[in-house]
Amino acid sequence: MQILCNIPDLNPTIADTRLQFLFSIIRQLLASDQSALSLLPEDMEDSKFSVDARIQFKNLLFKYNIHLREYPDGAFQIFLNKELIAEWQKPWIQYCKDESEIDPKRQLFAKVNLKIYSIFNEASDIEEDNEENNS
Repeated sequence: MQILCNIPDLNPTIADTRLQFLFSIIRQLLASDQSALSLLPEDMEDSKFSVDARIQFKNLLFKYNIHLREYPDGAFQIFLNKELIAEWQKPWIQYCKDESEIDPKRQLFAKVNLKIYSIFNEASDIEEDNEENNS
């Protein structure tokens, strides 16, 4: 999966996409329990996800035996009953320049390559490796 964004919007775009992926997996896992779904926050923006909402969310995960393993680089894995069901790997970012853009502030942009996995749609979520671009 690839996202194009302006350089100033890079970190917020990655953070928002990361949260959307996380909550889409949780929603799919809890789809049969409307009372559990109602406990999920309406607004998925990280900055608006209050401390109380975070505690409530962690309790919900514990109740349904869903474990979230987060890594310092922003990657995470989601387990259900100790089985890996979803994964978000650290994004690979490629900085690009659009020479056709007249405004110099808009010439630079980023291609954010996401490697994600989910049991709900395995085939479409796994991004091919960018090994040739990493060297």
